[in-house]
Amino acid sequence: MKALHVSAVAAFVLLSACGNVEAEEQRLRADRAELMYHRLSEKVDDMDDAVSDLRTQVDRLDREDWSAVVPALKWSVDEVEAASQGASYEAAP
Repeated sequence: MKALHVSAVAAFVLLSACGNVEAEEQRLRADRAELMYHRLSEKVDDMDDAVSDLRTQVDRLDREDWSAVVPALKWSVDEVEAASQGASYEAAP
């Protein structure tokens, strides 16, 4: 009978320990999920900053005067077309 009592106590202790392990596992999972959430939040914030920087650059480019660039681009296109047809394009912008 004493062996049965010892076995019952041992079983109770093991079950209690298992309960503690499960609770600790759940706590660790929650901590990990929170850490991942914060890391993802930081990455999203970094991406938002990058998008904002790109928008600022695009807005600045939109405000710049491109009138001097367009003729040079036109000349470059004409030069490429002439070269593709085997002609030498000597005209300067």
